[in-house]
Amino acid sequence: MVLRQAVVWGLAGVCAVALGSGGSFPARVLPEDPKIDGDLGDPAWTYALRLDQFQDQATGGPTADRTEAWVGVTAAGIWVAVYCHDAEPDKIVSRVIQKGGSLENDDYCGLIIDPMNRRSFSGNSQFFVNALGTQFENIAGGRAAKKEWRGSWQSACRRVADGYIVELMVPWRVLQFPAGRQGDVLFNIGRVQQRTRAVSYAIDVGRPFRADNHGTLLGVPFPKRDVSDQLDLMGYVSPEYDPDSDPKTSLRAGLDLRYRPTETLTTVLSVSPDFKNIESEVEGIGFTRTERFLSDVRPFFTEGSQYFNLTSGFGFGRAFYSNRIDDFDLGFKVFGDLDPRQSVGLLATREDGRRTDSVARYSYRFGPRSVILGFGTSRNEPGNANTAFGGQAIYGTGNYEFGLEFMQTRDLGQPGQAGRFYADYDVPNYFLTVSGIYVQPEVRNRLGFIPFTDKFGGYVFQEYNRELRSGPIRSVHMSAYLEDFNRQSGSNLSRSMSFESSLQNRADWEFYAGYERETFEDEVAETYSLGAGWNVSNRFRQLSVNYNWGDQDGSFRGYFTLNGQWRLAKGLDFGIGQSTFRLGGSRDQTVATLGWEIDPEQSLTGRFVRTDKESNWYVAYRKSGGLGLEYFFIFGDPNAQEFRNRAAFKVVWAR
Repeated sequence: MVLRQAVVWGLAGVCAVALGSGGSFPARVLPEDPKIDGDLGDPAWTYALRLDQFQDQATGGPTADRTEAWVGVTAAGIWVAVYCHDAEPDKIVSRVIQKGGSLENDDYCGLIIDPMNRRSFSGNSQFFVNALGTQFENIAGGRAAKKEWRGSWQSACRRVADGYIVELMVPWRVLQFPAGRQGDVLFNIGRVQQRTRAVSYAIDVGRPFRADNHGTLLGVPFPKRDVSDQLDLMGYVSPEYDPDSDPKTSLRAGLDLRYRPTETLTTVLSVSPDFKNIESEVEGIGFTRTERFLSDVRPFFTEGSQYFNLTSGFGFGRAFYSNRIDDFDLGFKVFGDLDPRQSVGLLATREDGRRTDSVARYSYRFGPRSVILGFGTSRNEPGNANTAFGGQAIYGTGNYEFGLEFMQTRDLGQPGQAGRFYADYDVPNYFLTVSGIYVQPEVRNRLGFIPFTDKFGGYVFQEYNRELRSGPIRSVHMSAYLEDFNRQSGSNLSRSMSFESSLQNRADWEFYAGYERETFEDEVAETYSLGAGWNVSNRFRQLSVNYNWGDQDGSFRGYFTLNGQWRLAKGLDFGIGQSTFRLGGSRDQTVATLGWEIDPEQSLTGRFVRTDKESNWYVAYRKSGGLGLEYFFIFGDPNAQEFRNRAAFKVVWAR
């Protein structure tokens, strides 16, 4: 189930950022900097490139409401203005006020850009602004949250009689760029309109998505490198009181140093990082036969994370799973691009003077959708040395993509191998993948996430997705998955088939149905699923319910979930999730959250988690997101199984 959901949502995420056949335009150098105020009357915009043929990502045709965009460059950065016309401006949706908050349910527009012109999805950065003027950015390679490290960019939004206008400016120094010379820049302008659910782009890059078809600004004059931007420092101090610890009071401090020897290469040194006060993902109670995969939000691992993706996750597993490094005293990493085709990632950590973990990756891109890479990982601690090395090759052409993955491990002197091949077929509305996988029983990667060993076989997955612009149905989705895996001895490991379907209507309801039959070793399970969601496009006022039931080896299995989110008042949000699992016994879990966005830089949040008989809660105040000192106060422990009577204060500074 996790694998199938990852495939579906991963593809949906890709499809949500693109459109149809690219175009090239000479860069327009502006004679002066426009004033970023949401007013298109500045004369500088008359010198900018104008784009007004936005196309609907789902249909390939023009949108019902017109969008106009202007793009210009200076030595300081790239300047963009977007006029989002709307025939029903009173239905423009804009709720998010905190910078960096998800805009997925708002009306917004903005810039997609890669000054290195790598023509790949992972190389693109996005800068979006909603109709309230709230900023969201996703910078290629990942960045730490502190503004001095992420970099600042300007934006303004103005509501007008027939829509809204956004102006923004992104400095080159926020991005990777070829300093001191002219270059070609990948770019596009995108808009999301919630009322129609239309995602449109100034430059159509196709259905299905092709990152290499974004537009190109030709001959952009880049400035020389500013040496003052090479070195960044960020530190924290955190006094703590915990009556259950010895000693009861403590003072922790740490320092991160970032040095950029080139505009495309970054080094980070981290001493005594603070992982204790970072809220981790809550592990659910739904049925699983393996360890659960949990996301990692710790800044040391999120910054530059794309350079440490060693394997896809849809094959034998992940060769590097950063949660395996639970803590460290000293960490060092180097990541970035050597040139538009070559990239590297090196990471090493040391914990308690006893354990050393390291990861290395090199990749060479010989086409927009074609790459080869090699990797290695190691863990050294008293009594054990674990290593893994391998590689990956991907070749994409037209509607097809082919890939190979390989990994060799050695643990306590015992070698093991794993591998995968796959072939994808991707056309508008339809996707098919066929994959073969083998994992020897001896495979052991102590820094990886390998759900099963002693596994040989393959799977087929296909899905159909379509968005409709008229009629009562907004979108439909159908998928089918079949797998057949054996042990090395020839005995059955897992044979399964599953089918899923869902649809959304214009009233903002979603309905879901699914069926799965699985034979795992000698155990047979057959389950059915039904679900419904209300207000699915409004995360501030929505409710969903799902029920999965059936028979597992002669016993009843059931899993019920209820999730809701409400905006109680301006900036005050409440969420609740209730889960119940039945199989031989009973498990229950409740997760409740309350958040108050006081202003764009201040918030008060709390979370309560009860799993079976264990419960934990905490509350936290933060003042962050701007320049200068950041403050945090935490009462409780965000990641404990049960409540701890703990109080911590944290101050973060950067330069």
